[in-house]
Amino acid sequence: MTRDRSLDEFATGDASGSSEPADGGSDPTERDSTDAEDHTSTDDSEVGKSDDSEVKESEDSEVDDPADSIEVADVEPATATYQWDPESLECPACGRTVDRLWIQEDERVCADCKEW
Repeated sequence: MTRDRSLDEFATGDASGSSEPADGGSDPTERDSTDAEDHTSTDDSEVGKSDDSEVKESEDSEVDDPADSIEVADVEPATATYQWDPESLECPACGRTVDRLWIQEDERVCADCKEW
C-alpha cells in the first residue's frame, strides 16, 4: 500500500507520486510559481456581464404569465394508498391484525389480501 498523502499535494497539482511531502524539502518559491500558473485571472468588468441575467429575466416573465397558470380545478387531488396505525388495525377481509392496511377499490385490506 502507498503512503498517506497530504491534501496539499492534490491542491497544487503534484500528482507525480513523489515520496517527499509537499511541505518538506521543497522550495516555497517554486510551489508558489506553480500555484500562480494554475489560477486564471478574470477581468472584473467581465464578471459583472453575464448571459445568465438575460436568461433569468426571460424565465421570470414567462412564469408570471397568468394564461399559463394551472387552475386548481384541473389538478386531480392526491389519493392515499394505505392507512397506517401504530396501535394496529384489523383487516376486514381476513381478520389479521396489522399496522398497515392497503386501499383496494373502496376497501382497506392487509398486504396479504391485496391484489397486487
